[in-house]
Amino acid sequence: MLINPYELTPNKKDIDIRSKLSLMFIALMISFLFDQPFIHFSLLTVLLGIGLLIQSSIKQLISTIIPLLPILLMIAFFSGFKDPEAFLVLNNQIILFHIGDHLALSIGGLKLGLTFIFRLINMVFMTSLLLKTTDLDDFIQLFHKLRLPYVIAFILTTAIRFIPELQKKRRLIIEAQTARGADFDSGNFFRRYYLQVSIMLPLIINAIIMADHLTIALLSRGFGYKNQWTNLYDIKLRLKDVCIIIFCLISGVSYLMIRSKTEWGRL
Repeated sequence: MLINPYELTPNKKDIDIRSKLSLMFIALMISFLFDQPFIHFSLLTVLLGIGLLIQSSIKQLISTIIPLLPILLMIAFFSGFKDPEAFLVLNNQIILFHIGDHLALSIGGLKLGLTFIFRLINMVFMTSLLLKTTDLDDFIQLFHKLRLPYVIAFILTTAIRFIPELQKKRRLIIEAQTARGADFDSGNFFRRYYLQVSIMLPLIINAIIMADHLTIALLSRGFGYKNQWTNLYDIKLRLKDVCIIIFCLISGVSYLMIRSKTEWGRL
């Protein structure tokens, strides 16, 4: 079968992986520098807009958040009882109600809990969008540019590659368990999470089988015989990528100055 050489080159409409990582780094910087929930909600809105723009499945993105909801709610609950005097803005020190003699829920604590929820959701969305919009070969090329040993690059890219495969296996296991009469939607909180054991055990076994098959395939192809690998194409920075990276550098310096010189975005 003939291979079209144009299929081995990256999409000209897509931006370089270094530009994507720069944008992701700026988003992470915003998440960790500022504590106001409206900033994180605005960032979440932008991420959802990007997901719609690239025609990504918003339902699939939301489905990755649903298993984390109990953890998010627990984090928001416990962070809400932070010492009100620790907040800089006086309005955030207003106490809404007390629990006992030592615990008090304040406006700042409530905002801090919302901030933690949006922060974790944004991190999950950012990672999902990066993996959905970036080819595995681009990660390999990036690791090659960073002069990483090809063994480490292969381990990292394999881990990235197997995340969606394990998600597919998880959906198949849920469908198979549902066909056998398992009900994952009814019952109390503890019962639903107890039923997750029936998903995790087959998933772990499938992961071990996949790793064993991968080991056999690598050995049969002589993996480790040479210290270098052959690249299908070479990633290159174009003008729009350079503009994006410069914009990210300027934005990063600006955010650091805002954080150090002002109290904007703080609780």
